[in-house]
Amino acid sequence: MASSVKESIQTDFVWEWKTNIDPWNETQTEEWTSYSDDISSIIEKAYKERLEQVSINEDYCISLKDSVQFYKNDTFRQRPVRRRKEHLPLMTSIDAEIEGQSMLHKRLSSPLGVPLRCGVTGDTTHYGSPFIQGWLLKFTEGTMKIEFDKIFPVLLDGLVKEGETESESIPFEKKLREVEKDTRGQKSTKRIAKLEDCCAKFYTEESYIYRVVNKALRNNDRTKSLTLGPFCYLLFCYIGRRFENNSTIGDRLRQAFSVNKMQTITLYRSDFVCRETLEEYRQAAGDNTKHFKWLPFVSTSRKEEEAIQFKGNILYKIEMPSYPSKKDQFRDIKSISEFEYEEEILLLPGVQFHVSKLEFDNKMKRDIAEIRIHLSYISNL
Repeated sequence: MASSVKESIQTDFVWEWKTNIDPWNETQTEEWTSYSDDISSIIEKAYKERLEQVSINEDYCISLKDSVQFYKNDTFRQRPVRRRKEHLPLMTSIDAEIEGQSMLHKRLSSPLGVPLRCGVTGDTTHYGSPFIQGWLLKFTEGTMKIEFDKIFPVLLDGLVKEGETESESIPFEKKLREVEKDTRGQKSTKRIAKLEDCCAKFYTEESYIYRVVNKALRNNDRTKSLTLGPFCYLLFCYIGRRFENNSTIGDRLRQAFSVNKMQTITLYRSDFVCRETLEEYRQAAGDNTKHFKWLPFVSTSRKEEEAIQFKGNILYKIEMPSYPSKKDQFRDIKSISEFEYEEEILLLPGVQFHVSKLEFDNKMKRDIAEIRIHLSYISNL
């Protein structure tokens, strides 16, 4: 069916940092890389409010007065930043179906943030996700036990409050109330499993949810704990769920006592990283004792061609070890995703990895990082 599409031009501002190896060498050709959309928005907001300085993550600040990015632990490590006007085509479709197809699916290119250096010690609980662990400890007052009647109202209230407009949260509120009604009389564990399913489905939809969730996790923003903690916990549990509800006791026993042969799944993911992170990767390449971790949920694809179509200066080639009965660090969400063709695999926040190899691909004009995810402690039990 034909559809008319109107095109107009909107003016926007983007923020960039200078990515030359020596950013102060004026003899080199200048190289600039744009910040992710959410970080650009933070900087632009501070700029318009005439602030002199703004923090963009746990490691870096922007001095708007001096137009430089600096490292919080070493203020002499600086790079120039700039504000650039950009004219963007704005496509407006009057056909709902075409509009759905033309929406930029950003989950596979949602920024991962600065990967944290980490060690085995202290990262055993909840795979090193301080946001989720902090919420769980506070919400359960240390018992670590969750009941449906307690988590349901705070989950619902949190998603409604995080909605950018009232209408955005209505379909999610409606679905959650249906689950509450349809599961009355069932055991709390079964009702919670239904909430987990809902949260996973919500995450895959093109809405505000995956954006605000991953922004809070990236920044370990504890001010969002009350509103987003319940959702993050339930999605975390959905990924780590050991057995499907329809598996029999016999199936579970056979899995538990079977000889587990490790398999390796290869996944792909694009991202933007700064020069400092690339240099850390180069120095760590080949050393499996140097661990890193991402704080948000990480969307990946089994298809390399799907990952490379998204903008970025690095492509992660991820080796994920997997046992048939121990897949608690990731979940295949292709069957519930609106974008099934991307064959999406969702990783838990806080999974650890080491860099096996890093090299620049001249054809793709980006670095290729071959990384390997470490088995979780629960996977080894």
